[in-house]
Amino acid sequence: MTGYDIGSFQRINNGCWPMELFLASSLKQLDGTSSSVNLAKKPASLAILHLMREIFIQLNNLDIIIYKENLPGPENSTANALSLLSWIGNSQIKSVLLNEAHQQINFQPTLDAFAHKTNKQLKRHCLLQDDNNAIARNALNIPWTSDQLLLHPPIGFIPKIIQKTIRDQVEALLILPRWYLYKYRAKHPSILNQETFGSTDQVLIKGKTMKEFTKLPPGIIEMIKINIKKESNYIEIIQNQQSWTQQQLYN
Repeated sequence: MTGYDIGSFQRINNGCWPMELFLASSLKQLDGTSSSVNLAKKPASLAILHLMREIFIQLNNLDIIIYKENLPGPENSTANALSLLSWIGNSQIKSVLLNEAHQQINFQPTLDAFAHKTNKQLKRHCLLQDDNNAIARNALNIPWTSDQLLLHPPIGFIPKIIQKTIRDQVEALLILPRWYLYKYRAKHPSILNQETFGSTDQVLIKGKTMKEFTKLPPGIIEMIKINIKKESNYIEIIQNQQSWTQQQLYN
């Protein structure tokens, strides 16, 4: 159905195009389109707003009434809010708390892998946006083997990050919400140390673009230390010991 000029209402009103073709063409253009939500304003996505407006006008001309119904269920406010704030750089972990945590677990990161222009914690950093001072635009595209990593990514990146830490066998600090840590704990590498930062209103600093009465998302922030290389060496030692024991038994 692609190729129909859905913005030309005159042709539709004259009967040249049946309404079902108009709607099919509109919905075809909506297929695969994603929208974003601003936590403060919550506007409709500009990418699909004009299409929805045209559909509404045509249905209204045909005296077709649209009813909407809210399906009850828990709001995923914590996950969405934390992820969106991380993407747009509207919050930052207090540097004092982060430095204290580094000292307590005896770990000094050398690369802030998922920084933002307004919340980077280290001089060596990677950004998801263009920045002349960043060593790379996307940290997932560079090797991690030579760095000790500080990982505070958008929530949607966490599964890919865990896979990459295992593949590159690195030592890293991973900052993530408590609910994610507990729900997907089985997928994480062995945790060497864990520090609880606290609730988001005590840990996060509001960014400059956040409005005065905009609240930070709820939840507890955790930091875990993982060392895939050390874990792999330990597993290799255990396997060698088991192999040596079996050889002794057979001999």
